[in-house]
Amino acid sequence: MAVACCWARPEAPPPDDDGYRFELTHVDAGRGFSDDVLMQRAFERSRRREEALLAAGPVVRSPAELNRKDCEYFMKFKMGTTKQVPISALVDTGSNLIWTSNKKCQDSDTLTNLPCGARCQHANCVCQSNKCTYSVKYGSNARWSTAGVLRRAKLTFQLAMASGGGTKSFDDVAVGCSTIVDFPDSSVTGIVGLGRGAQSLHKQLKEKQLIKSGNFAYCLSAYTKPDRPSVLLLGASKQGGVVTTTGLRKNPSYESFYFVQLDSISIGGTQLPIDDLKQQGDGGNMFVDSGASFTFLVDKAYDEVVKKVDEIMAGKQRTRLGLDKTNGRICYQGAPDETMPDMVLHFAGGADMVLPWRSYLWESTTGPSLCLAFQKTTKGPSILGNFQQQGMHMHFDMEKEEMSFVRADCSKL
Repeated sequence: MAVACCWARPEAPPPDDDGYRFELTHVDAGRGFSDDVLMQRAFERSRRREEALLAAGPVVRSPAELNRKDCEYFMKFKMGTTKQVPISALVDTGSNLIWTSNKKCQDSDTLTNLPCGARCQHANCVCQSNKCTYSVKYGSNARWSTAGVLRRAKLTFQLAMASGGGTKSFDDVAVGCSTIVDFPDSSVTGIVGLGRGAQSLHKQLKEKQLIKSGNFAYCLSAYTKPDRPSVLLLGASKQGGVVTTTGLRKNPSYESFYFVQLDSISIGGTQLPIDDLKQQGDGGNMFVDSGASFTFLVDKAYDEVVKKVDEIMAGKQRTRLGLDKTNGRICYQGAPDETMPDMVLHFAGGADMVLPWRSYLWESTTGPSLCLAFQKTTKGPSILGNFQQQGMHMHFDMEKEEMSFVRADCSKL
């Protein structure tokens, strides 16, 4: 769903304790893809995302090989005061900087350079010729990179209709104006970082007291309904209903990411015998990613999940299809079965994320067949993808260092 209507509506009043709500647009919105094509595209995006994130490793600590077709959710806003320039940027919990092309900055007005002071230093930038400059390499291949100057700008966002519409402007936001944007896809025009760094959007707004808290939340609508709006909440301080909470971890090897500790996995009430989920220090073993489609599990965990799903499917007389026929995916012949058991991700502190079968299997209409919406990683920690987060209100409390989640109708947030 586009978010570019009604820009002439008045400024929204100050937020309540739920903060400000903004709509997110899925990369496949308005494109009319079938469910099969949607899932195939998600599978490919997820595979590339995992390669990119973990290629970055402990040195870059940010997403890698960025391409619009690899992106998931976009946020639309305008930059400037009287001459407002529209921008559509990837929303990413795995990076910090907010940036767009220098051409967008030049087309706007009232932008000023960020001084070479503490704010520049907090952004891990470098002072050159009295300008706060940055250079970010995404992944191990220097082809995917951006560099430029941090400037201060007024950003105006369209509020979600659930909040009554209208707009909300934030002054003096540090935005990167990239003179170098080196990506394979020229349609990538920027990123809105929601990572742990000081220059991420929610951290900046909290520091300037433009929102009541540095917390943020999101709710992602069903994959098969990409035209339905998803929502991002900034300054959100509470959730409705009974929520489940686990502690966030800081992993020194991936400083931008939000790590949690996955203790175990069960399917149909049976806990899987997984040894390699044991906690490695205090940094957690799985990070939560808004940009990865499917969840990635380390070797043993993934193998045990597949083994258990194989067993369940065999009991239902469903045959696993050959990988040569499924483009490398784990798929089983047969139509959906509503008696499929739940999967539960058991996080530290007794926080159980219950996944109904539609949140770990996806239905292919060609066959028909059911395919596993998990993938294996051999390169790094596990990743909680957004397919498993769909239909959940995910809340990140920066003060308490907690992540909470609860099932929700995203259209009503």
